[in-house]
Amino acid sequence: MLPDINIILDNAKELREFFQNAGSLGPVLMIIFQALQIVFAPLPGEFTGVVAGYIFGTFAGFVYSSVGLSIGSMMSFFISRHFRPRIRPILKKSKLYEKFEFLMVHQGIFVIMILFLFPGFPKDFLCYILGLTRLPWQAFFLIATFCRMPGTLMLTLQGDNIYKGDFIEVSMLFMLILIIMYVLWLKKDTLYLWMETHNGANNNNKKGCE
Repeated sequence: MLPDINIILDNAKELREFFQNAGSLGPVLMIIFQALQIVFAPLPGEFTGVVAGYIFGTFAGFVYSSVGLSIGSMMSFFISRHFRPRIRPILKKSKLYEKFEFLMVHQGIFVIMILFLFPGFPKDFLCYILGLTRLPWQAFFLIATFCRMPGTLMLTLQGDNIYKGDFIEVSMLFMLILIIMYVLWLKKDTLYLWMETHNGANNNNKKGCE
């Protein structure tokens, strides 16, 4: 679900002023802002994505958002993995935990990629859940970084278009996302094989160290 435009307009104008007044620190603050909203989730990610496009335009907003989201995702992943005994009981209290756990066990990496691909899913929560699994951090980094990009691009484009008053490109981008999703589906067997091989190599390395 995309955020309400009226909510964006009510808040984005003040934020635009703040980031513009920050000068060269503006992009750094946006990256930090995006990273922290993943770790602490004070604001919905869709809101901050649109705001980035509204403030910096499509290209710059997309780059700053992508960097920040990638950093924040990795932080959440490693926090969850490092503090697994303490994080797991907290996450299990959420109704979303069982749903995500079922999807990951029965559908595997492809469904994780789809969840990261589109805006609207609670991906911040998912980062913590994936930290509890055996998913290699390298695979998580690729998924959390590149599978977020189409949704991030759509959000920043929407924010830029809200500022410019042009909404035609949003429809074109949606078609692009559908094409990307179809290609991922065609390549799912290759992705599964890569994951199995990578996990097997990691397990062998662990046994060799024991």
